[in-house]
Amino acid sequence: MEDLLPREERIRWIVERTALLVDVGCEPVSGLVLPTSTFFPDHFDRSEQAVKRLVRRVVKLAGLSDLNIKGNLVRVENEGGGGGGCSSGTCSVGGGQAPVARVEKRENGWTVNVGVGEVSNPTVLTTGLVRAIGHIFIREFEINRELERGDADAAADLGGVLFGMGTLLCNGAYIYSKG
Repeated sequence: MEDLLPREERIRWIVERTALLVDVGCEPVSGLVLPTSTFFPDHFDRSEQAVKRLVRRVVKLAGLSDLNIKGNLVRVENEGGGGGGCSSGTCSVGGGQAPVARVEKRENGWTVNVGVGEVSNPTVLTTGLVRAIGHIFIREFEINRELERGDADAAADLGGVLFGMGTLLCNGAYIYSKG
């Protein structure tokens, strides 16, 4: 049974970061968010307006509407079907020569960039949005200062789980694509 659990130091990391995130307000304000019409009732036609609406919906479900987070549909040269410059796809959008940051700090808020190639797969899209919102949360509340180098993606995912969006992240953890 011990072999099924993460190492003790990983368990401690999870517990400590969970306490840190909860302490600054990371909680499931909308309960358990599922990929259903109950939580995502808007028609999604892959347009820029639909992407902006979906970003607003995810932000609202996370309880972060007061942070002024906007969605932006970007076209990237040679863009692939999703993900970007890091393993989670939260660092950048597109696989071309000129990647765009997934999350950008603006003077009066944040922008979440979504690649055109991501809008064709709802699982890729919602997983990327939840991870982006997790990154914004850890940066906005300066939790990133308390993280070791390379822990931001895991902390952002943990934040997404604590927001009640673990199912969306779990769905995105296993996307099989024949090459």
